[in-house]
Amino acid sequence: MCSVCAESRSCDVLQRMRQATHRESCVLTRHGCVRLQWDFATADDEYPALEVVSATDFVRAEDLKVDWQDLRDRLGVEATPSNTESSPTERRASRYFTNAFYPWTSRELAPGLLLAIAVEWRMCVRRGEGLVRPRGDRQERGG
Repeated sequence: MCSVCAESRSCDVLQRMRQATHRESCVLTRHGCVRLQWDFATADDEYPALEVVSATDFVRAEDLKVDWQDLRDRLGVEATPSNTESSPTERRASRYFTNAFYPWTSRELAPGLLLAIAVEWRMCVRRGEGLVRPRGDRQERGG
């Protein structure tokens, strides 16, 4: 039973991500990594927008990594996702990268990296708009 639409179907409720502005001369971007941030429905929202995704729409897994340079620049060299406050301000500021170096995440399988579900640091991609992760994962664990 879907917790949002109250229909009996195989689905998951996800938090959306979207592509973030890349940094000039970023080596990860040069090698095909995509920089991401949480996607909020309104400026006042405390959590990313939700979306119901059918299990039949998942295409592949995608590995995500913290944008360590961004985290260090904002919070210092000792900052890690696990010691960072999980607040609306921090969720809006957080940035992540897809991992183009992880071999089973080939964009050739589905050229339009458009919608995904994140589990820990991995995402399962489906066709659609934006990127998402399961609601309920802690900010410092799930990216």
